[in-house]
Amino acid sequence: MCAEVPYRPVGPIIVSKVSAHSLELEWRPPLSDGGSPVLGYVVEMTESGSGGQWVKVGYLSNRETKFTVAGLSEGASYFFRVFAENRAGLSRPLQSDCVTPTQPLGTSNSVSCSTNSDTSLHPSFSFPF
Repeated sequence: MCAEVPYRPVGPIIVSKVSAHSLELEWRPPLSDGGSPVLGYVVEMTESGSGGQWVKVGYLSNRETKFTVAGLSEGASYFFRVFAENRAGLSRPLQSDCVTPTQPLGTSNSVSCSTNSDTSLHPSFSFPF
């Protein structure tokens, strides 16, 4: 019996740990390996408005279903997709919704502290708005 490509990974793709320039993707393994063990996962991304050109950004072992994507541009919009791979080839992709990385609210860009006596501190914070 010949192996077939695996089913696509189970979604949705969960996006977490979002910052201005990186984020984490998570998915679940496919429901069927197609008769041959899943070897790993291919992660690709495309920037919205790039004409649909997908770029491979990672390959993970079959035991890993989380991947951190770094080097993103704050405010740009991206789509991500994940393929499962076995000896027969790649599954159909599991695709994310559109994701726009931004600096989390309440994250300080800078912190400074000044004193006007030996016993008092006056902290100041700069937040992005």
